[in-house]
Amino acid sequence: MSDATTLIQALEQVVTRLPDKEFVRWRERDGYLSLTFREFSEKVEQLAGSFIRLGLNAGDRIAILSDNSVEWAITDYAAMRAGLISVPLYATLPAGQIAYILNDAEARAIVASNAAQAAKVAEINDNCAALEHVIVVEKDALNEVEGSYLFDDLASAPTDDSLDELSSRRAAFNAHDTITFIYTSGTTGNPKGVILTHDNFLSNVQAALRILEITERDTFLSFLPLSHVFERMAGHYLAMAVGATITYSRGLRYLGDELKTVSPTVMACVPRFYESLQEKVLKGVETSPPIRQSIFHWAMRQGRSKSERLRAKRGVGATLGLTNAVAQKLVFHKLQAAVGGRLRFFISGGAPLALSTAEFFHAAGILILEGYGLTETSPVIAVN
Repeated sequence: MSDATTLIQALEQVVTRLPDKEFVRWRERDGYLSLTFREFSEKVEQLAGSFIRLGLNAGDRIAILSDNSVEWAITDYAAMRAGLISVPLYATLPAGQIAYILNDAEARAIVASNAAQAAKVAEINDNCAALEHVIVVEKDALNEVEGSYLFDDLASAPTDDSLDELSSRRAAFNAHDTITFIYTSGTTGNPKGVILTHDNFLSNVQAALRILEITERDTFLSFLPLSHVFERMAGHYLAMAVGATITYSRGLRYLGDELKTVSPTVMACVPRFYESLQEKVLKGVETSPPIRQSIFHWAMRQGRSKSERLRAKRGVGATLGLTNAVAQKLVFHKLQAAVGGRLRFFISGGAPLALSTAEFFHAAGILILEGYGLTETSPVIAVN
């Protein structure tokens, strides 16, 4: 993807290279469903064609009000494919804040995931002058907003009558086209929209890949909200660019089981997640028999010694290597199994990660890479 100048080009290149590889997975009642890169791209093309038939012009804004899902991802790429500008909204936002952002962005369309989100849109619909089209993902949400469209109908519609316009817009794409307005929290007043382009995200993806070893063999678990720039780049565009597989989490309630069933190799999260996991482990140790406590603390001492040597780029040595092998068998493999057993590294962002937490997990054989950045820098500035 080194020669791609837009995210759409990057997606097209992966589709050409890995058409039948599984790209996105999500859980439904009877198990996991998935789309290959080719199938995903076809949905994107069909939805983009539907956006054109709805009368949405290049540069128009479309909001996304949803938790992480395959529909979120398809909408994002379809908006780019049609030359639209996406406006992601946190699913937890109240109706009043949604109205402010929709009006500030002058959004002409919105995709709402379920009846609860559609009800928010219905509450503010009359106060959003530019809003014309409401698209809902779940069928029962159709009853909330009169004249709304069902996502599946639009994402499976033929594109024949919009092909010429799609081709015309595709030919006009360039790296500096705006693809999203991301509204940051209003710590100094109302939320403010950050304007980001194809080039902003692509340069970030390319820079990250020069530092991080991520390949098509990786599996990402997408847990942080895609409406935040961190997950959008690190767990969405970065994974796509290399041809990795993304599985969408159903939320915090299911995360423990998902880590074990999905067995991710890479995952982005915030410090509080790692702190909570550390606290849970230590609380379990405190309530265990004295002999188990002694074994745990001995294993952590061996792990810390190994961690210190690795970080100082010194050899581990035969004796320490042997004691760590014993510590792995007695203690560390259980913690590693709790996060799926295949994890190569976590990525931490959004807030400072406590050094003690980073050292605790590294001692146990779990690497956390800490990033720093801003929404305005799309977002990564540095990663350790």
